[in-house]
Amino acid sequence: MFVLTRKEEDRKAFEKIIKKPLGKKLKAVQQGQIYFIKDALPWNGATFPAADIVLDDIEKYLVKINSKK
Repeated sequence: MFVLTRKEEDRKAFEKIIKKPLGKKLKAVQQGQIYFIKDALPWNGATFPAADIVLDDIEKYLVKINSKK
């Protein structure tokens, strides 16, 4: 799960949510696959450079996950 955050308070608020019973039921939470993206601007963009940044972020985490298997 990719979580876009702008401020540290955003991250803390989300971490509080996923510690609740319903949040703990999320498969991504159970598997420790929550990834915080600080620079949310490209993720909200609709340009080719923005898409390239998003793909780089996704690749960074997916390669890390797949290399553990």
